[in-house]
Amino acid sequence: TISCWFKRPTASIGYNKFLATGANNALTVKVTDDGSSGGKFNWSGWGASVATAYLPVFDDKWHHFAVTINADTMEVIIWIDGAAEGTATLTSVPSWSNGIWFPALDSMMKNFAEVTLWDVALDATQMSELYDGGCAKDPTTHSLSSNLEHWYRFNPKLSPADTTTTIYDRNASLDATVELNGHPRNAYFIEGPYPNRVVPNKHYQELQGYGSTITLPMKTKEIYLQGV
Repeated sequence: TISCWFKRPTASIGYNKFLATGANNALTVKVTDDGSSGGKFNWSGWGASVATAYLPVFDDKWHHFAVTINADTMEVIIWIDGAAEGTATLTSVPSWSNGIWFPALDSMMKNFAEVTLWDVALDATQMSELYDGGCAKDPTTHSLSSNLEHWYRFNPKLSPADTTTTIYDRNASLDATVELNGHPRNAYFIEGPYPNRVVPNKHYQELQGYGSTITLPMKTKEIYLQGV
């Protein structure tokens, strides 16, 4: 399983790579837009080809992407925001020996956060747990945390701090490198997905503060307080 949070503006991007791996890009996940906020994900590699429908994910908001490969059934599934959106069956055994480019090298501007790699194909229940209703869940608290291999947070406020050249592995020691080459490019940090729970018609936000007042950054109807 490979997963991440991504954010893409509504501007048209055409057809671009989203993820690639293996020699000569043996596997490629590409995205194409519908000229509005819709994006379609296309998988091509290892004898399989699958495309999702156009999904409303290019709206300048954070969304969750994942792809799973079941080593027993050779089934590959593309997941968007916790839901299975496309599936196919591989005809050859995947190989990751040449590394993973996430995102792939191209001209598409991308915002990424919380990239995770697992040694198991998460099922629907486990993927829903990882998506966590729209939260950026700490994967070390997942029910399959023992199967978590690597975790890249893209966060310069941690220790050691991620930089625009090195993204540290927070679960192991396989650090990632940010490559800026080819066309004029740059890399910088933005505000990432919030670890707040969002469910239909309700929003839950953890607030911490000291003193006599806490300012709520929202229109509030109900407040639940828990002492610690």
